[in-house]
Amino acid sequence: MPNINSLKIYLQSTGSVFTESQDAIELDLKIVGRSGNRHLFKLRISETHSNLLTVKEINSLLPSFCPNRHINSDGTFCLGLQADTENLSIEEWMDNLNEFLQAQIFSQKNGKWPIFCQQWSHGNAAIYQNKVEKLLLELDLDCLGLEFNRLRLIEKKNDLFDEPYFHIYHNDKLLITGTEKKVHNKRLSCICDKYGRAKHITLGNCPKKCSNLLISILINEKNRMLEEEKFWKIFKNSKIQCCGTMHDCILKE
Repeated sequence: MPNINSLKIYLQSTGSVFTESQDAIELDLKIVGRSGNRHLFKLRISETHSNLLTVKEINSLLPSFCPNRHINSDGTFCLGLQADTENLSIEEWMDNLNEFLQAQIFSQKNGKWPIFCQQWSHGNAAIYQNKVEKLLLELDLDCLGLEFNRLRLIEKKNDLFDEPYFHIYHNDKLLITGTEKKVHNKRLSCICDKYGRAKHITLGNCPKKCSNLLISILINEKNRMLEEEKFWKIFKNSKIQCCGTMHDCILKE
């Protein structure tokens, strides 16, 4: 996992000039925007008690807080979950930082987050987003003829179960019924069965466990949306003002 010492070694190896204190370093980082213009960011990079690197801009080019630009309420950058992974090298971490700052240049000019930089959900919602994306790698919806935006998770009242009971639809077609831990309509054809009764693959006997994966994907997506709503509700209730740099912002409402 990248830490302050590995960052110092990296900067020294690249000939970058920086100053250091007991718990942080400060450096000037030149970023070339997508239009070719150069921008100078003065950054303060610190290490938390859990050995994670946090970055803050100190020359006031960026808003002090903007959820839509992934700048936290304390001014630190939200670089995404991948920035905290143990397997990430310091070179990869610096690449993430460079891309993040390129996204800031784009956002300042265009009032929206660019498609070239991954958009993470806010707060704990990002944890569920990460789970959804990993599960989607196991279950290729395109190959199954399913569109993510057309899937619906409907919670049904069922007194036979202590845990939530769900129906999953794709458009108006019922695909799966069951709970998070157990699929109930196991004799139906699995969503990966393209041959019908000739080579019948049931939900219960599918070796890929497509139904279990799909239920997990939609439950985690539901939790992501709930956490996203909680995140925005906290800041709306706090009366924090929108920075005004993005076209669409819930804090404007």
